[in-house]
Amino acid sequence: GPAVERLQQAMAEAGFFRDSIDGVFGERTATAVIAVHKALDVTRSASWSVDDWALLAAYPGPTLPVRDDQDDRIEVDLTRQLLYRVQDGSVADIIPISSGNGELYANASGRLVRARTPRGSFTFYKQYDGWRISYLGGLYRPWYFSGGYAIHGSASVPPYPASHGCVRVPNWEADYLASVLWVGLPVHVWD
Repeated sequence: GPAVERLQQAMAEAGFFRDSIDGVFGERTATAVIAVHKALDVTRSASWSVDDWALLAAYPGPTLPVRDDQDDRIEVDLTRQLLYRVQDGSVADIIPISSGNGELYANASGRLVRARTPRGSFTFYKQYDGWRISYLGGLYRPWYFSGGYAIHGSASVPPYPASHGCVRVPNWEADYLASVLWVGLPVHVWD
């Protein structure tokens, strides 16, 4: 209804919501609410409370590292589990992620390795449309930034680190990102 439309509009204006303003509190709206809660450093739930309105209205946007020579880039905040797309020096989109969970798993050669998302400064060097199936599972529309690590769509993007090291985004956000990212775009991953 009208209250959900107002919420969708407010989240869209703040960069959290990229879908039709339809007044329906569906999966995409719930996922955007979780992203707002991540950004505000409050409990990561899909429930919108009356207090959240004031918090969202006062949200100044993320504090990102200054990169004077990179007006277009991706910033991945592993602490908040959020991806920020910076365009022309401003945050254009804020997307929830799930990164490496720190647990041990067997890699392709059977060696035990820790599920850790690489930190540092990278650039996208390869992109695939559609699904890539690896020994760890499916990667939807992956954008590779370091070795086999990619930002990619997934049906499972819980509000906490759960991956083998990749940066998961919801599948519909992967569709959106495919229209605005490019090979060679800088990617920065930090805690």
